[in-house]
Amino acid sequence: MARDGSAPFRLDERLVREARERLTACRDLRWVVGGSCAGKSAVTRTIASQHGIPVFDMDAHMYGSYLDRYDPDRHPACSAWLKRGDGLRWALSLRWEVFDALNRAVDAEILDLFTRDLAERPAGDAMLVDGGISHPGVLAAVLDPARVVCLAVDHAESRRIWDTDVDRAGMRAAVDALAPDGSAWDTFLRFNDSMSDTMLREAHEHGIAVVTRAPERSVDDLAGAVAERLGVGTGLRP
Repeated sequence: MARDGSAPFRLDERLVREARERLTACRDLRWVVGGSCAGKSAVTRTIASQHGIPVFDMDAHMYGSYLDRYDPDRHPACSAWLKRGDGLRWALSLRWEVFDALNRAVDAEILDLFTRDLAERPAGDAMLVDGGISHPGVLAAVLDPARVVCLAVDHAESRRIWDTDVDRAGMRAAVDALAPDGSAWDTFLRFNDSMSDTMLREAHEHGIAVVTRAPERSVDDLAGAVAERLGVGTGLRP
């Protein structure tokens, strides 16, 4: 398999099967996925504070503690992308089809690391996972879709947030530095829109509940809707 973007990376079905086996006994694991600017972190933090459930920030581990654990043979997609110094430039240089396949392969690889860690935790410990997955269909192959919620936000609102949110200014600056003419930022936004569309489509295909973020909707309202769909605070185990 090519590592230079000339051919798509492939989903490792073996990693998916192994992750599913490890999650069999994890009845108190719930997951919130969604595109950028959909409100995942705000929602998971709110649910955590209201219900006393610890949050696992998957992005922080993908780009942090997992970096030294990516094995080039077992985790080729993560190794090829997340461990390179010019990962942002490289990813935005790919064709969308290759980038999409890369993300799907990454999903299986981080699920491998996550579920191996989870298997060492005491059975029955509750956990709410924040993001990290770009293809809900991959997650639905290892975890009951009833324990997953996908947050959605329309393209216009997502782009507005990218343009105005000071916490996202660093990413905008990093992308603009790749191409001062704005072409890299255009590609970034196009990929962002396509990823959000893919997530929404796969969520519907796999029976994952979708909660939509709108400008007038408060974080508390979003969090309440997500918690209800996940069975948090009801005593139910999805």
